[in-house]
Amino acid sequence: MLTPLMAQNLIKEFFSESMTNSEGEEVSTLEIKKILQITIEKEDKKKAFNR
Repeated sequence: MLTPLMAQNLIKEFFSESMTNSEGEEVSTLEIKKILQITIEKEDKKKAFNR
């Protein structure tokens, strides 16, 4: 379960300029946001990923 503190930390990490991936490499959050935007634009609106 996602606690308020966990959510706060995730938001803080997401809006920083970079994040560390599972291999320990820095990844630009701008690149992550772009990937999310493309994924949302391409998804079937009748079967959205968030449902």
